[in-house]
Amino acid sequence: MISRNIAIIIMILIIVTYAHLCFVYKKTETTTKIDQSTHNLPESIYIFASSSQPEKKIDNEKSQSLLNVPKNINTTKIEIPKLSEVLYMTSRIIRPDWAITKIVSGDSVIFEGVSDGEPLSIYEYEWREGNCSTGTLLSQNKSFSKTDWKPGTYKVFFRSKDQYRYWTTKCEHRTVIVLDQISKPTPKYNTFPSWMSWGVFVGWQPDAMDKFEKLTGKNPNMEVVFVHWGNDKFPKDYDERIKNKNRTMVIFWEAVNYNKNYNDQAEFSYEAVLSGKLDTYFSEFASDAKAYGGEIILAPYSEFNGNWFPWSITTGDNSPAKMIASWKHIHSFFKNVPNVKFAWVPNNGSVPNTTENDFTLAYPGSEYVDIVGLDGFNDMSSGSYDGFDIMFRESLTKLKIYNKPIYILSMASMQSKQKAEWIKQTFTVDMYKYQELRGWIWFNENKEKDWRVNSDPASLEAFIEIIP
Repeated sequence: MISRNIAIIIMILIIVTYAHLCFVYKKTETTTKIDQSTHNLPESIYIFASSSQPEKKIDNEKSQSLLNVPKNINTTKIEIPKLSEVLYMTSRIIRPDWAITKIVSGDSVIFEGVSDGEPLSIYEYEWREGNCSTGTLLSQNKSFSKTDWKPGTYKVFFRSKDQYRYWTTKCEHRTVIVLDQISKPTPKYNTFPSWMSWGVFVGWQPDAMDKFEKLTGKNPNMEVVFVHWGNDKFPKDYDERIKNKNRTMVIFWEAVNYNKNYNDQAEFSYEAVLSGKLDTYFSEFASDAKAYGGEIILAPYSEFNGNWFPWSITTGDNSPAKMIASWKHIHSFFKNVPNVKFAWVPNNGSVPNTTENDFTLAYPGSEYVDIVGLDGFNDMSSGSYDGFDIMFRESLTKLKIYNKPIYILSMASMQSKQKAEWIKQTFTVDMYKYQELRGWIWFNENKEKDWRVNSDPASLEAFIEIIP
């Protein structure tokens, strides 16, 4: 009798356990479906940043409407590793540590979380601002959008639980930098800024400019020539190509011998300049520049706040003071050369980004500088395909204090599906925000990246349509 009762109890326990497991499975499945229906999102919105997952393309306008993001609000675009398509879904928290998202106050950032147990075992999602466990709760849904950003720097954290309420992933985060909102909507301009001149670097080949002119049908105001102290004298043979076409010659005057290791350039160091060892070279160069007669913008020591040139102000024993002293010494040879203007050209971002490498520390002084400029390239080094405004805003603001004509003396955008739009946005919208900007030069080479305006047909078409 007792054995039969025990058997009955065991049978009941088995049935109850089975029913419980079925209930848990069904609840988990329902939870996932409820989360999806809550957002009214199509299946394609749930994309894993994984090489094993099929790649899916998202329709930006459709997805914006599904997430109730107003059409007049910008949505940040980020390129996700291992996915070939550029997605509008910005802060995908599966791999958040490789990039920082920069937006303007009022823009929308759409977050989506992916966890280890997808797709059936997720019980709870959690998004917090500030820190992982006790920060301000932003959402308990799989995806959410946020538009009420105020200027500042934020960290957004994500984690999730399974049906047993165990955390299934470590707490990941993404940094969001919010810039000041523009006071009023920026209009779309259809024309190139009339007050600006423009130029191009097309390479050293004798027929390079002819090919560029035929390709684009354009006649630039300026052309760049690279001159190296250890290899080149003044480029006298550019009369027909530059001077006779009323163009300004822009010389990047580099203190190197390009046939030698960059770490072995002592004969062109600041110490060598200040010792007088290069005075003959400087004197002859100045004399030849005067005899040339055409307009010249001379840019020695460009990108001095980077770490890739021997004259970088934080390399070895170099310093801002040594650069300033060398600059003044070189400038003294051109006092009676009225067709030469000296351009002081830091890199748009300091590398390393330290207090000691702030480019303002190396300004030679108003008496020794005619033009201030910047070099800057849209190469996705920030983790996103940054627009001109985001790239240059901070540095251009710094340059205003010198009350000198401002130029972007070397710029370009790497090849991307967004490049044509980047060109249009830069020259018909963003540059209108900088009335003090007098001109720019496009670096038209396939070098570290394909910077050329003709890297794809759409980009070439945009350039031809906009540039006068």
